[in-house]
Amino acid sequence: MNFFEWLNGLEGTTINIKDNYYPILRQDLKNYIRNRNNVVEITAKNISDIVSDDETLTELLNYALSEILRNIPEHSECSKSWICVQKWDHIDYLK
Repeated sequence: MNFFEWLNGLEGTTINIKDNYYPILRQDLKNYIRNRNNVVEITAKNISDIVSDDETLTELLNYALSEILRNIPEHSECSKSWICVQKWDHIDYLK
């Protein structure tokens, strides 16, 4: 779902993963199962790939993000999450 769809209260999602952003996306974790290639692992990998081109950093980010996202259904017992990321390259740092 893009920002303007969200502001207008439109349901559904528009998923257009680009090189520098992952759109505002509501994820239903009701059927989350802890194994490989689940919604959490796929989302963490997509975000990690956007944020970093360095393989080691991408693996580290993937692990950290998947742990954070896993905590939503496993510890808060909430079945919904909202996720987005945007990257702006800068000479000295990443915004």
